[in-house]
Amino acid sequence: MECYSPKYMFKDFPPAGKYAFAMATTFFSAKSRGAVTLSSTDPTANPKVQHNYLSDPLDMLVFSEACRLANEIAVDGAGTKDLVVGSWPAAQGHNKYTKREEWKEAIRERADTCYHPGGTCKMGKASDQTAVVDAELRVLGVRNLRVADASIMPLLPSGHPQMAVFAIAEKVSDLIKSGN
Repeated sequence: MECYSPKYMFKDFPPAGKYAFAMATTFFSAKSRGAVTLSSTDPTANPKVQHNYLSDPLDMLVFSEACRLANEIAVDGAGTKDLVVGSWPAAQGHNKYTKREEWKEAIRERADTCYHPGGTCKMGKASDQTAVVDAELRVLGVRNLRVADASIMPLLPSGHPQMAVFAIAEKVSDLIKSGN
């Protein structure tokens, strides 16, 4: 998740001759877990997605402290303290927040996904009730179907998942070419 996603940063963008900068506080390795379930037997129907963002209290604690620290760096940092004269959008006033608790409402109002979902088709052993695919990325209980994307990772890496997804794609291509 991140606070100050583009849909907020670019709203009411500064007029000509004015400027603003953004620092996206990004939160990886959340403890909160959501769920994806089927909404019907119709394969074209959208599934039900329950994100459960920030449902684990530790997630809000970590994220609110990260926002507080990022704001402190921007407002009081040696390279920025003489340049930052307010918040953006100007009406938000978050540049005056000094306590973690002050960030909670702002986070609930403005935090957004980083668009790197994963973990919905967990890889694991057949004995694992939560596993969807096996070590060769075959969907358990379904013939001739594999999943090869970030959804097989039980937990996302603490960073951009692109290289891990590339590795998954390389692995599945090797498995398919070898006939496994």
